[in-house]
Amino acid sequence: MLTREIVIAANRRMLAAGIALGLFLPQIAEADGVRMLEFCKRSNREIVIAYVSGALERADMDSDTIAAALEGALKRSEIEKFGLKKAWVAVRNYCTPGGDIPYQAADIFCDYLLLNPAERRKATIDVLDASLQKAWPCPPIPTSR
Repeated sequence: MLTREIVIAANRRMLAAGIALGLFLPQIAEADGVRMLEFCKRSNREIVIAYVSGALERADMDSDTIAAALEGALKRSEIEKFGLKKAWVAVRNYCTPGGDIPYQAADIFCDYLLLNPAERRKATIDVLDASLQKAWPCPPIPTSR
């Protein structure tokens, strides 16, 4: 089924990105918001920028995969179309502006961590998503059938 193929492709991409991130930046492979805030406070913020860049790239790849499947689903099942729309919104719940996105996103992420201490114990990717969604909200799209 097409949806299963999407999940397999997304899992492979996440595994590859995770391995690359773990080899290239082992100090943030398992970081939470507390650890990332430490990196944000350093004068050398390349670690945060690299993490944010990788997360944004993965979200773009996953969004493209889901969008391609959604295009095919539009011709088929309404249930499949509904599920794919929900998956797309979950993967990409923010709308980026133009410009130098990784640097802007890293600044947004670090500011969010600084201003929201209760969020720091969460998984880094969840905090990044929350910060970008707050800074760059998307107009709502209908997800009903």
